[in-house]
Amino acid sequence: MSSHDVVTGADSYLMVNKIRFYRFLSLMVFFYLVGCAVKTPPPLPINHPPETSRARLRMGIALKERGDYDGAMSSFNEAIRLDPHNVEAFEERGFISLVRGNFAAAVEDFSNAITINPLATGAYFNRAAVFMMARKYPEAIKDYNTIIARDPRNALAYGNRAAAYSFMGEYDRALADLNRAIHMSPENSELLYTRGVVNYNRKDFDAAASDLTAFIAVNPSREEAYFERALVYLESGHYADALKDFTSAINLNPANAEAYFFRASTLEKMGAYADALAAYQIFLDLNIPDSATSHIHEAMESMKTIKEKMQQVRGAPQVK
Repeated sequence: MSSHDVVTGADSYLMVNKIRFYRFLSLMVFFYLVGCAVKTPPPLPINHPPETSRARLRMGIALKERGDYDGAMSSFNEAIRLDPHNVEAFEERGFISLVRGNFAAAVEDFSNAITINPLATGAYFNRAAVFMMARKYPEAIKDYNTIIARDPRNALAYGNRAAAYSFMGEYDRALADLNRAIHMSPENSELLYTRGVVNYNRKDFDAAASDLTAFIAVNPSREEAYFERALVYLESGHYADALKDFTSAINLNPANAEAYFFRASTLEKMGAYADALAAYQIFLDLNIPDSATSHIHEAMESMKTIKEKMQQVRGAPQVK
């Protein structure tokens, strides 16, 4: 698999519910994996058929890089037909199935690659990525366990396993893995972000804010970090700091409907009712994505409550 074949964080959190990917799958350190950091060792010595299998493989890779997945799939199929032991062809075909959402086919191809070459670390990482996307977290953990057993200093595997534990709500295990990963790979700021999210879910708000602040210091344009830190500040009662971070998230990504909603909620908690009303209305006027539709009713109810409070304070007819 080529070095850039990786489901990136941006791709991954857009696949499902955006706020959940902010809190967890932004934990998606596990999606930084596949090709960019892990290379499968050469397959075990076998008697290869003629060069035509390798030629088909190279053609398939070229087609894939041009975005012709159908043509690439056809080439990989032919490569495997000509050489049923072509590990890289199985991995490449599995990757196409992964990005197309055909998880069963992807797992089958990565498993075949592992059967042919049990040292295929990249195939284990890729299969674990499929399991994560399919929400089969225990299966993913088994693959990460295998990688860690062979390479106890594989920081990526620890970070990815932490993501799996987090999805399962096992935050203490996730934290332990992240602490190991950060100790082994302190230059990887993504791990700090991930640990900040885990600490948020552990309700350790001071630790969460510390990790996210450290991440922002080296990644000042990452809007999801401001958004996540704002949630930390909001839940811990630091409303002014939360308001500042939600505003920063909106400035960096004006399409982040969640940030608009929580910004309005923060203003309401601060007692800035007129500003909160305006902020909720801005949220409702947005082209709200599916991930944020659950907040529409909340926004409307909050606006109703605010109007009632404003009426009581003013002693005037109800605001309409």
